[in-house]
Amino acid sequence: STSTPQWSPYGDATANRIVSDAEDHLNVKNPITRAVLENNRFCADCGKEYPDWVSLNLCVLICIECSGIHRSLGVHVSKVRSMKMDKLSATEAQMLLVTGNDTCNSIYEAGVRDQSGWEKPKPTATRREREEWIKSKYVWKGFLKYEKASGD
Repeated sequence: STSTPQWSPYGDATANRIVSDAEDHLNVKNPITRAVLENNRFCADCGKEYPDWVSLNLCVLICIECSGIHRSLGVHVSKVRSMKMDKLSATEAQMLLVTGNDTCNSIYEAGVRDQSGWEKPKPTATRREREEWIKSKYVWKGFLKYEKASGD
């Protein structure tokens, strides 16, 4: 049987790469790891599809470009591992399932609207744009939402 190629506005090579990325992203034998990847389909820092790196202590999945910046922060800030090449412990996998990108971003980015001049990087962002965002978010914690304490 002959299959009809699907039309893509990006051209055949890009359409094939997109399908290939999606298949590769979920081509993981461990069901918990696969669930973590399925639940975190976009990089926590730039939104790139199919991140396959993780910051274990921040509980976020990140793309390869953002992972390099996370590594440069040091393990005391971000302990980076590959979701495909490294083996996660059961506890690490469970933590990622329970928290993940949406929950962590709801905390680390809760106050970004209160900061003028900041916009979350896109997948096409430069290294410098990513670095400024990631440092501001995790090192300086500049996008947390601060509430006034009662009595202040």
